[in-house]
Amino acid sequence: MNNQGYIYIYKCLIGKCSDICKIGVTGDYKSRLEQHVRTPYFGFMPYCDFSTGKPIATVFKVNDYTNCDSIIKKHFKHLQVSSLEIYNVEYDKAIKEIYDLLVFSKQYIELIPDGISLYDYIPQYKQDAEFDDDTSKKTFTEIIDRISSKYSNNYPEEFMNMLRDKADYEENCQSHYNTGNYIVILDKYILDLNYNKAKRTELKEKLLNILNKN
Repeated sequence: MNNQGYIYIYKCLIGKCSDICKIGVTGDYKSRLEQHVRTPYFGFMPYCDFSTGKPIATVFKVNDYTNCDSIIKKHFKHLQVSSLEIYNVEYDKAIKEIYDLLVFSKQYIELIPDGISLYDYIPQYKQDAEFDDDTSKKTFTEIIDRISSKYSNNYPEEFMNMLRDKADYEENCQSHYNTGNYIVILDKYILDLNYNKAKRTELKEKLLNILNKN
């Protein structure tokens, strides 16, 4: 009997808290995640992509999702909130632990990425990263510092067009704001870094072009 299915995890939108996650199992993760957006699980709303409205979730395809349900619940039992499928655990840390559990128990088939996380502890993604430029927040911070020094904070228009108003961003992009995956500029603007690897590489190239202009 084919019992393949999916383990999914997403960070819950709870004020400024960043370590409450929903971890569940399903035979159809797309429908399940859409359902959780329409009707939040016991009020626990997932972080969603600002442009698409879709939840930011990491999904694992597994050999036997019923068996995996038991494995996951046993492992995270001490972090469970009441009897819900809600856990007091950091999103990125939980993803790595789930991956290790699934590989160890020979349940892992593939990972379906959330479009933001790097997954550089997974061989496939680590190998891919070796051929890409560094797009970490630290690298972007260093580039912004050099741009600020070059232009003495009198930034060119093309740079300003890449930024978001900080107050508006905090109010209307709370899921992105709470990740901390952005850079604050002049205490009034935000450079959003909540993108996948390809988009971050493109963003980095634009910033370097601004930096290297005569």
